[in-house]
Amino acid sequence: MEERNFYTVSQVADMLKLPASMIRYWDDQGLIHSTRHPENDYRLFSLEDVILISDIDFYRKLGTPVKQIKDLESKTVIEKLAILDKTEDEMKKQMVQLQLRQEQLQRKKRQITHLIELDAGSLRLSNPTISQINKVDLTDNQVHQSILKNPARLGFLLDESGKQLSLGYAVTEPAAEIPHIWQKSSENVDYYEFLLEIGQEEQMNIETIRNDIISQGYQPGNTAGYYLMSAADPKTASYVEYYHAWIEVETKVFSSENQVGTVQHQLIPRCVSQQ
Repeated sequence: MEERNFYTVSQVADMLKLPASMIRYWDDQGLIHSTRHPENDYRLFSLEDVILISDIDFYRKLGTPVKQIKDLESKTVIEKLAILDKTEDEMKKQMVQLQLRQEQLQRKKRQITHLIELDAGSLRLSNPTISQINKVDLTDNQVHQSILKNPARLGFLLDESGKQLSLGYAVTEPAAEIPHIWQKSSENVDYYEFLLEIGQEEQMNIETIRNDIISQGYQPGNTAGYYLMSAADPKTASYVEYYHAWIEVETKVFSSENQVGTVQHQLIPRCVSQQ
């Protein structure tokens, strides 16, 4: 045997841009079959072996299981096509899963973006993006799974006092026939958007919001919204739950001999920003 017709592990690794340890592992697992140098017992590979190693690398990069490509050199063309068909089916399944993960990632990024845009303690006139918060059994496994899949489905309602908190299932399409704890009103109500913070021991920033509204002679109503995310407060490092929230404020109704109508609020307290 002439050594010049064979390649060492390091030479094959350099040619194929593979780790030498991987080539040794495949040899130990029986995927390839090296020849041993008679003097130093080094592993040696022929050109045909190198081509086989390249093929194995191709299949492994596709995610084909090792057991399917063992004895690859003895498989027929039809058998190799079957391996590729099966690998393609698995790839399609993985692509669907990757798409779902990407959608979850984008949803999480949107939630964080909402949180950043909604400065804590600020108000702005805005129409709620949810229409109803349904009354559901939060211990029900199906409800659990739906909320875990999309945490923004977790809706909340704070009563007019700002102290009684109820949870439900937030939806964008109203359905009066479904039991609910809150439904968006279209009559004589303005909605002001803000970031609700619920800290440890149920501490909330709702009182500041309500006081600013009351100080201008308006009466705040219910507050409704949905969960965004939980994170550490940048100032205190304490755990905080963040919710996208809307607080109801009744519009002023006026009447005279000639006209009847409503006046929209122009709230300008310290915590209010106009848009």
